[in-house]
Amino acid sequence: MKNAITFLLTAVLTAAPLFTGENVVTAEGSSGRSFPDILTVEGAYAADVVSSVSGGFAANPVISRNVPAFADSGKAGSANDDVYYTAWESNAPDTLAYDLSCVPAAQRQTVLAVWYNGSSFDRVGNYVTVDSEPTDYTIEINDAPGGSCPADGWEPVVTVTDNTLSTRSHLVDMDGANWIRMRITDAEKGIKLNFDIHDASKGNHDSWIFYGDSITAGGMVNMWGTSYAAYVHSLDERFTPMQQNGGIGGISTKEGKE
Repeated sequence: MKNAITFLLTAVLTAAPLFTGENVVTAEGSSGRSFPDILTVEGAYAADVVSSVSGGFAANPVISRNVPAFADSGKAGSANDDVYYTAWESNAPDTLAYDLSCVPAAQRQTVLAVWYNGSSFDRVGNYVTVDSEPTDYTIEINDAPGGSCPADGWEPVVTVTDNTLSTRSHLVDMDGANWIRMRITDAEKGIKLNFDIHDASKGNHDSWIFYGDSITAGGMVNMWGTSYAAYVHSLDERFTPMQQNGGIGGISTKEGKE
């Protein structure tokens, strides 16, 4: 026996041995339906089994944590430190650039670039707040060597205008570039945000947005306290999910219709 899958079904513990080749494991309740609470894979080849079960699921770790950060004004390092209750604060126009030259080139191919702001997710509902969120911006990359922030050579790869959301994510082809930056040309009452870059070279799997009403908005906050992503990382440091909070407080069927 190389691996074992353990199912906990209504307090019944069952181990199913897996052997070389394709294995099919079925867990079914007496009513013909089942709702497993947990799936545990153990053994020397557990990672391969998990990959097979999940269809090739790959982590999307953050690669921008505490790398050198540059901005024209404000504390750029507050945008990529390991807490989200700090944020880069500035006024438009301004740029926030990261030197990723210290990150292995294999992790600088396809990336997820995501920014977070403390406003309400969208400008609908009864509890709209707009707190220094960017409205017009570009995501740009640069092949210049690491060290000093380059003044030119920036290539735009994403352009956003008239943004009304408090968080946006973008799949970016960096093709091994050393630098990535967010250039904000207009903002609502200034700029205040966190900005993460995730490795997506093995696919965009571990990125999530949570939709709902005020319960979701309050429960899935990643700007304060221990977020879903931070909690997952505390359980398994290989994973830092991209977590976006799409909860909107005070919505009604009127907003749903629209």
